[in-house]
Amino acid sequence: MNRDTLQDPVDEPATARALYQVFRYRGLFRDDGSWDTSVYKDENASTLSRNYAAAHLQLAFWYRHHGSLERGIGEMERVARMFPDFTEVQIPLGNFYMEHGDTGKAVELYRKLAQRNPRDPEARYYFGVTQVYQGHLAEALKEFDAAIHTTR
Repeated sequence: MNRDTLQDPVDEPATARALYQVFRYRGLFRDDGSWDTSVYKDENASTLSRNYAAAHLQLAFWYRHHGSLERGIGEMERVARMFPDFTEVQIPLGNFYMEHGDTGKAVELYRKLAQRNPRDPEARYYFGVTQVYQGHLAEALKEFDAAIHTTR
C-alpha cells in the first residue's frame, strides 16, 4: 500500500467497481440511475437508497479533486437522476457545471430548481448567482431578495 492510498479517503477503483459492477439496484433504480417507480419502496428502502447517492457523490468529488471534472459531472448527473426532487444533491451539480465553464447548463439547472422549489432559498440564491454571471443584475437581485425572504 502506498502513501497516497493511506491519505485518500476514497478508494476510487473499489468504489467505482462496487457502484457499477457489484450493486445491482434492482427495484430501486433503473440502469440509467433514475428512480424505479415500478416497485413499491417503503420509507426504510427510500432512506437507505440515499447511501448509494452518497457514494456517487463521494466519487464525483474525488474525480473533481483529481482533475477528472467530466467524470465528476457524470457522477453528479447520476445522483440528480436518482433524486430529482432533492435540491441539496443538485446544487453541487450546478457548481460542477460552472467550474467546467458550462454556464448554460448551470443556468438551466438552477432555473428549474428555483421554479420547482420557489420557497427554497438555496435554489433561488444559486439561480441568482447564474444571473450575475450572465450580466442580468436586476434578475439576480430579485432572486437574492427571494432567497432572503423565503423559508422552506
